[in-house]
Amino acid sequence: MTQDEQNPGRDEQVEAFANEVLAALQAIASNAERLRSQGGASTANVLANYNAVTDNRAFNAYSRVTEEVQISLAALIREPALVRVVAVDEDEKLGTYYICRETAHGVPGSPWKLAGRNTAIGRLATGKVGNEIDIRLPKGEQSYLILERAELAPSFKSQMWDAVGRKIHSQSYGPLNVDSLRAFLSAVGQAKDSDDPFEAELLQERLAEIVKDKTRRAFLTKMGLRDQPILDEFQDAVFRLPLNRRLLIIGPPGTGKTTTLIRRLGFMARPNEPEQEQDRQLIERAHFEGAVAHADSWLMFTPTDLLKDYLQEAFNRERIPAPDRNVSTWTNKRRELARNQFRILRASDGRGAFTQKDDEPFITAATLTDQIPWFEAFDLSQKAKFWGDLMSNADALAAHGDPEINRQIFVLGAAARKGHDGDDKDAMIDLVEASTRIRNRLEAVRDQTRELFEGAFRIEQRKDPSFAQQFAAFLDTLRQAEDDSDDVDDEDEDASATPQGRMQATQRAYVNNLRRQALGLYMKDRPRPASRAGQIAQWIADRRPDDAGLVETGKAVRLQRLLASFADPLRRYVNATPNRYRQFRREAASEGKWYVEDKINEREAGPAEIDLMLLASLSLPAALLEDRRVLNALNEPRWTIVASLRNQLRNQIAVDEATDFSPVQLALMGLLATRTIQSFFACGDFNQRITKWGAKGSDDMQWAFPDIDVRRISITYRHSQQLGHLASEIIRVCSGEVTAAASPENMDNTGYAPVFGTELASIDALGQWLAERIGEIEKLSRPLPTVAVLVNDERHVVPVADSLRNALQDYNLHVESCINGKHAGNDNDVRVFDVQHIKGLEFESVFFVNVDELAELKPDLFDKFLYVGATRAATFLGMTCSGRALPERIESLAPLFGKDWDIDTARTG
Repeated sequence: MTQDEQNPGRDEQVEAFANEVLAALQAIASNAERLRSQGGASTANVLANYNAVTDNRAFNAYSRVTEEVQISLAALIREPALVRVVAVDEDEKLGTYYICRETAHGVPGSPWKLAGRNTAIGRLATGKVGNEIDIRLPKGEQSYLILERAELAPSFKSQMWDAVGRKIHSQSYGPLNVDSLRAFLSAVGQAKDSDDPFEAELLQERLAEIVKDKTRRAFLTKMGLRDQPILDEFQDAVFRLPLNRRLLIIGPPGTGKTTTLIRRLGFMARPNEPEQEQDRQLIERAHFEGAVAHADSWLMFTPTDLLKDYLQEAFNRERIPAPDRNVSTWTNKRRELARNQFRILRASDGRGAFTQKDDEPFITAATLTDQIPWFEAFDLSQKAKFWGDLMSNADALAAHGDPEINRQIFVLGAAARKGHDGDDKDAMIDLVEASTRIRNRLEAVRDQTRELFEGAFRIEQRKDPSFAQQFAAFLDTLRQAEDDSDDVDDEDEDASATPQGRMQATQRAYVNNLRRQALGLYMKDRPRPASRAGQIAQWIADRRPDDAGLVETGKAVRLQRLLASFADPLRRYVNATPNRYRQFRREAASEGKWYVEDKINEREAGPAEIDLMLLASLSLPAALLEDRRVLNALNEPRWTIVASLRNQLRNQIAVDEATDFSPVQLALMGLLATRTIQSFFACGDFNQRITKWGAKGSDDMQWAFPDIDVRRISITYRHSQQLGHLASEIIRVCSGEVTAAASPENMDNTGYAPVFGTELASIDALGQWLAERIGEIEKLSRPLPTVAVLVNDERHVVPVADSLRNALQDYNLHVESCINGKHAGNDNDVRVFDVQHIKGLEFESVFFVNVDELAELKPDLFDKFLYVGATRAATFLGMTCSGRALPERIESLAPLFGKDWDIDTARTG
């Protein structure tokens, strides 16, 4: 029995629906054209909010709103509506609603109501026929029963509006999918006018082609995130959660996680809806914390530059400017923080402690994959050392008997003990409050010793005019010794007094070394001969004051060192973190913990070590930003470190592919969220983790964010039935986990079986096999959809691309080598990538080259890379092996693969 026989009035109902929709599209677009030609007259009332038209704020507001109106009108002209909903409210009032992508502008005198998808009423678009949806409106909460719903894809052709109608559903028919409303009306009209039975039969066949009970995804013909303008119920609920939430969405590929993340960023960047009043109040309270305006106060992290570039179009589609300062890899942000802000990485001016080595040479594999206990051990150690040293220094100051600071000794000692007992924040505030008198006394002592030591330098220069030049030449040849890395010159000198010239630096080196010698003689702790300080002391030798004079001065130097530890305690806490880390690393390595002892270089550190130091350095300043006493005095020099961090904070922090980041990295990203709001939104899939250090489960996320709200999503919008099944089987055979990904309702998910090529070790044979399969895809899908070829190593990108380029010459297709994951090529180019770069991307067709070699190359992460590579494909997936069979771990999956996509046999049900 046909659908018409089941529901003989269906065509008449769809006909009425189609006529109304086409009229509505025309009316909405024409009205938008009229308003646009008038310059958006509705914006004039903006000026009424101000006392005089000469008020700059009025003109700025007018300009801003006018621009928004013009943009929304242009959007309505291009795309009048996305969804049509008929609903009845609890007062039994029936309404027809057209939901738009941008702000809606109603059509005067029309029977329809327009709403932007981000508005409260816009939530009607996410509902299902027969379901009730509760919506909070300014007048209170209102319940709506969905009677009809249809998704629209409008197009303007031959000076007329048309639309694809997807999931057209009412309580009496559907859901249906109409390829063209205008073609449907034409066929129905011809059927009514025809008395010829044969012609009527032809028209019925034509209608059957136009009207289907299932829809199919549009093929991707260019790189980019698939457009999902309307979120589903789950996504919409997450998207609208309050700004001050910490969220993690977990789900398989293609479930719209990234789309939801981007939509939420845009929604919260412009909180204009009545339901966002609490968000606006929160933003206002956080305003004095922010370094940039709220609309720009967001930062999104991605694991690769390629993914960052890939998301640009999606941001643009949502009308969200996304420059590099807003979308960043953690690699880039780490370098910025560690080099330019917190003196962990060395800069050209000599500041900073370490040179970064990207291959993690110093930590063990176990440390890299399980960083939480490593960080906790270091943080406990470095805090104990910092506060323990301050306790000892407070006791030493008391013993020193300096009368000018006697009153401060008790405060310093009590604060140090408080910090040692775990109350870091209040202890630091107490120390900083007491630091002014300490700093004044320090300057007096520092001036005294500096005058003595600089005088000694001048004496030597008068004795021998070439002295400074000789000393400078010696310093140029002196390599930084590894065992003196705990020397911290700025404990004695103003950190801002960086020498500008060669002779200034030479004099400072002499003065600092004399200070070190004087202290060593007084404390009976001379520098080691092999250390940098020891080598300089040997060169200076008798070109300095005698020991007796230095011993006497050493007492003042000792007082200076003790005072310096309290003069700027927060700066010392942050800037000396690398030195405390070096000590921790040496001690732990000697005990066989965390490190490969015989490989450690004191002046170098790996990326994970930099992360470790950053988190230890930033945690206390971030906590201080939550204290009103600190915020009220943030412009004072004593809080410079906190102000520096404040300038890095953003009102929204978002993380795509969060499971590729370590718990330490995620915690650091969280510290960059404005403390009043602490908004953090991440998405990912633990089965797609392709980094050894990435988060392995919810426990890792909850270590970084104990209050994080973890939500799971399972409806995938990407894969065909065959590829979805293959993905779940890869997880099952590799990990034993059973996944529960589901397809959207009313979706024709039938696709093509994946194909498998063997014994393709020869680069020419591989290129030929790939070219044959790409030719088959183009026969099945014109124009050729997006195609990516994934190789196992960067070294293989160019050779495979060259071979495939030669093999595709007869097809006139271009092949682009995407070296180092660069986003290269035109829309219909075939692209070749190293698999490590393609996390988060989507292609209609993917070829995964030589998976047997991948199993040998990356045994620990083979299943993750395989899963990620396979799930990049929406419809067509090909794999090759250089040998005769799939790797042993997935050999049981061989029956799921075919040999080719022969046009007569490829499509399977």
